[in-house]
Amino acid sequence: MDHVGVPGQIALDIDALIREAELDAAPAWAGGPLRLTLDYRTPDEHAAAMQRWILEHGQGGFRSRSHMWSPAICHQPITIEGHELHVLSVDLRTEHGHEGPGALLYQANCIPCRWHEVAASENEAVEAMHDHAVPDWRDLPLMPHKISAALSNPTRQNIAAARTWIEQNYPAHRQHLGAPIRTTRTSMGTRHVPGRSPFGGFDLTGEVV
Repeated sequence: MDHVGVPGQIALDIDALIREAELDAAPAWAGGPLRLTLDYRTPDEHAAAMQRWILEHGQGGFRSRSHMWSPAICHQPITIEGHELHVLSVDLRTEHGHEGPGALLYQANCIPCRWHEVAASENEAVEAMHDHAVPDWRDLPLMPHKISAALSNPTRQNIAAARTWIEQNYPAHRQHLGAPIRTTRTSMGTRHVPGRSPFGGFDLTGEVV
């Protein structure tokens, strides 16, 4: 809620009163734990728990203060052959002067299978996700760097060149919506990039030169 022309502390007090009234009117929480959990929950269940946490504690810095799972930055859900896949993250770093675990964790999550795997890095979570849904992804041929690098500028011509190479080199069963590609990278760019495959899937780092 915006409070135009209201001094900062008064605005905060008003927001606190509004939140308290909303909390009093809300039903008792019967969902998942309002803290870090490593048990399986769907992304929607995590989101509902986060909204409840915000209702109880306020929105300021909620990702770092709650230590709860939320969609990882720059990731959208992707469906690969019936697997609806999500990448989530949790911020376990602490505010200055407070003790705590101090790390970011990532989670690969498949809703239809009610499967998840927690990983120490974003790339590890993405790889776990593909191990689950595309078990032969490590066997895919490496797209030459000249072709794959051009996908950073996804013009019609660059996408067509990548598709032509894929049609000539990839097995037919890995030329489908959501399918990944494996590419050669330089040491400055080894992140698995969502959405950069011509099929809408991931551009997975296969080799660093």
